[in-house]
Amino acid sequence: GQQAGFLVGTGIACATKDYGTGGDGTLSSVELTPDGRITIHCDYVEMGTGIGTAVANRVAGHLGRVADEIAVAQVDTFGPLALVTSGDSYTMKQKTQDAAARNPRWVPAISTASTASIGAHVGTHAAAEAARIVFRFGLWPAALELWGIAPNDPKASEWKTARWKDGQLIMPGLPPLALPAVAAKAHARNGVTGAMAHAFNRWAWSQATFSLNGQAWTADIDALAVRRGAGKYVRVDRSNVKFPPTDFNRIGQSYTSGCGHVMRIEIDRATGALRIAKAYSVLECGQALVPEVVIGQAQGGFAMGVGYTLLETLPLYEDGAGNGKWNLGQYIVARGSDLPLHNLEIEVLPPVDENERPKGMAEVVMVPVVPALLNAIYDAIGHRFQSLPVTQNMIKGALK
Repeated sequence: GQQAGFLVGTGIACATKDYGTGGDGTLSSVELTPDGRITIHCDYVEMGTGIGTAVANRVAGHLGRVADEIAVAQVDTFGPLALVTSGDSYTMKQKTQDAAARNPRWVPAISTASTASIGAHVGTHAAAEAARIVFRFGLWPAALELWGIAPNDPKASEWKTARWKDGQLIMPGLPPLALPAVAAKAHARNGVTGAMAHAFNRWAWSQATFSLNGQAWTADIDALAVRRGAGKYVRVDRSNVKFPPTDFNRIGQSYTSGCGHVMRIEIDRATGALRIAKAYSVLECGQALVPEVVIGQAQGGFAMGVGYTLLETLPLYEDGAGNGKWNLGQYIVARGSDLPLHNLEIEVLPPVDENERPKGMAEVVMVPVVPALLNAIYDAIGHRFQSLPVTQNMIKGALK
């Protein structure tokens, strides 16, 4: 299209991007005090991705409120699990894994890097499983006692239908219970008030069965310790452990998130200057644990993609960044003036159902920006560029 000396183009692109590495471990503990205060310890590192808030929000889904204290980047907190590991989780053979798994303390990897967009999916997983155990074997039996429901009553098995609302436990036909009251009862009856868990992911979660309160509990974890009342953590031996097959790393990634971008650009015929007039981004990431952070990541990814396409360059040899003299004066990144700050719409699709787990999305939001922008340039001037960045001078040259 054309308008008043400008060439107008529209571009669209969609992409999926994997998250996870195929050898990810996660550790967390979740504890509840008699007055309902929640403490979380997590091995994942906070580096601007909001992992502390994400893990707190995921735990809140099981325990009714956001944690009072969150400690991230913890490495020495999980001694009660007494975990050991050996070999390389990426290259080991199935028979090696099967032999090692006979040791109830062995896992393919204990704690791994906070990388590959796995904060939401992997970094919060062990905490969510620990919180589920605290609820099921600590708070739920306490709530039944407060409601006067006997353990053999059919309602006693309906814990999955219970919901938290405004810090109160809700069950149809029963009075709501405030978290502090339930927590106090759980402590008084020496119920489970803390859980510590480890999980491993190789494009699927490890799984094991544990005996809790005389019941078999199967979950997507491979190590567990629980605390009763105000006592110390005690390991719970696992049975029927199932680690993801080692062949899963041979068949490739199986976790992906999707993102699409549409953008409209205007190019000045006389100068080749490009302006992004408006843009729309849509992404899916399962359960968005912190929607504000997801939007922020999407905005940042858009800016990175624009910089990669139009501005950023690293020449080789003595004149390049390797000479140690470069800074942001030489390496030009996208600024606010390069972006449609007030005309960038981001839509985060809702999860397919309430049980869909969170998915990593920090990288995928940048990927389709580049082809969408290149497609818009082609739509405007009818020329395909074969190298990046596509600078103003390159566009001006193509217009001659």
